[in-house]
This record gives sequence, C-alpha cells and structure tokens, in this order.
Amino acid sequence: MAPAVVANKKGSEADVTFRVLNISCAHCKAKIENELRQIEGITEVNVNIVNKTVEVRGNFSFRKIKDVLETMGYQLAEGDTLPPNNITGGLQ
Repeated sequence: MAPAVVANKKGSEADVTFRVLNISCAHCKAKIENELRQIEGITEVNVNIVNKTVEVRGNFSFRKIKDVLETMGYQLAEGDTLPPNNITGGLQ
C-alpha cells in the first residue's frame, strides 16, 4: 500500500499528497478545495474523489490542514499525521 503522506519539497514550497477516507462526491471535493485554498501559503489544492486523495502545494502548516479537515468532519487515513521528517522548511 502507498504511504499515507507523500511529500516533496521544491525550494520554499512543498507538494503534499495525503488520503482522506470519507471523500465521496463532487460536493466534498469542492468544499475541501475551497476551504483549503483559504489557508495562508497554499497555492494549489487538488482533490481526487476516486483515489480519496488531496494534493496541496505551497508553503503551509500540515497541522493547519489536518485541523481544518477534521473540523469539517473529514478523516485522514491512519498515519497521516505529519509529512516525513526529511521534508522541512515550508511544512510545519
């Protein structure tokens, strides 16, 4: 099985992809994308309904993303707590 969080750092920005278990429809996709785009430092958000993944690009706090999603009622896949330790800088 693929890791729950995949992170790649490019300069001061990072790409993070993680699984959200209860994404089920286009409404979920739009709601998540709209909410996450409002977080300071996020430059791009893409939700994949089929794979139940969220890809976020920018200079941001993963904890903030996790808090927002959980407040909205979404559940991150087990192990999606923080990106790997070798990804630093833009991710806090």
